[in-house]
This record gives sequence, structure tokens and C-alpha cells, in this order.
Amino acid sequence: MIKVDVRIMAATHRDLEKAITDGSFREDLYYRLNVINIHVPPLRERSDDVLLLVDLLMQKHAVNGAPIPPITPDLQRALTAYHWPGNVRELENYVRKLLILRDPETIALELHAKTARKRPFMATVGKEISAAVARGMDTSAPVLEQVSRAKQKAETDAIMVALTATRWNRKRAAALLKLDYKALLYKMKKLGIEDGAGSSSRTWVADTEHSKDSAVLSETGWTAPVGVKSTRGNGTTPVRGPREV
Repeated sequence: MIKVDVRIMAATHRDLEKAITDGSFREDLYYRLNVINIHVPPLRERSDDVLLLVDLLMQKHAVNGAPIPPITPDLQRALTAYHWPGNVRELENYVRKLLILRDPETIALELHAKTARKRPFMATVGKEISAAVARGMDTSAPVLEQVSRAKQKAETDAIMVALTATRWNRKRAAALLKLDYKALLYKMKKLGIEDGAGSSSRTWVADTEHSKDSAVLSETGWTAPVGVKSTRGNGTTPVRGPREV
């Protein structure tokens, strides 16, 4: 017999106490493992740690002798605004992608687009439902209207971020949004997003820090609402942009 002195470190994202109640995890094993319990919050709750982790991961995966690509201010905003559902593993994948592509702008545009697509619009709807219930109102019809408007708003924001980030090149925007080109054209028409005359070299990014209902013109800091409610049938005014060239 060989005696060993070891310490076991186990990690899980499951609620083990609930799993014990459900019978899907052994109670005796739980008490054998659960000596010191450390709770690590998900990365979305530790946005201040994101850039520190990026520096660490860049040093870990950088090739010896190769220059490390810069973390531009726009990429910093994109990294800290994204919600990171895949936690540190997803962040590490993006760092490795940056080291391979060496293009901070592409990474930033992709993260901005994903942030706009995943915007949790249901949180606002939930607050309005709770307030309506507290007032004793019948909420069945307004709730559906709120969900529909919030969905249109989220789609409009995501498409506008992609279009303005690609200077209104619709094919590139479709690729960025992982949509079929014809599907993007259909959604633009449905949401009232139209090409306008003229062109612009300015780009827009989602203002996730100050307001979820606006976009920010990066060159001037001026904010303008996207998809303002109007009397049109789909509830939004057409958003015009420069014609694709």
C-alpha cells in the first residue's frame, strides 16, 4: 500500500445542494469535497478584471519575438461592454484570435455587434409589467406590444451598429451579423432602415455605458436615438445612412 497526501480542487457551475436534493449528486461525495468553498463570480460581473486578464492571456499565448498587437481604446470598450457568456475560456479565444489576425478593429466590431444582438431588452419589459401589475391594470395586450417593440429596437440597434461599423457595406454587415445577405435586406426593409444619399466616413458604436437606447458618433461624442417611435405602422422611423459604395 502506498500512502499519499494530496489536496483535491474541484470546480462546477452547478448548484450542488440542489443536485443533492434532486438525487443527481451524491451527498457523501459533496461533504468529502466541500472543505473550503470559494465562489468565483462570472466574468460578466467582473468587468474590471477583463483588461487585466487580457494582458495576462496575451503574455501567455504571444509568440516569442513577435510584437503584441495593441489594445485600442475602441477594443477596450468592446471587451468591457460584452457580457462573456463563455467566461474566461471565451475571452481567451478572442485573445488568441487577436494574436493571429493582429487586427484590433475587426475584433472590436465583432464584439460590438454581439453586444448589440444580445442586449437584454426583457429586463425593461419586466419592470414595466411589474409596475402595471402593482397598479392593478390588465397587462395582457401591453405586454405583447412591449415585447414586440423591444425586439424591433434590439434588431434595429444591432443592424445599425454593423452597418455603420462597415460604412454601410451591407454584404460586410451581413457577414458580421452572421445573416444571409437577402435576410439582412429584408430586415432593413421591415424595420425601416433605408440607404440615403451621400456618404460618411464616421462610424457609430453602441453606447452600452450610458444609454441602451442610443448610438454614439465616435468622432464627436454626439448621441442620437435609433428607431424613435413614430406614427408609422412598424413603430419606428426610417433610419437613413450613406449609400453603399
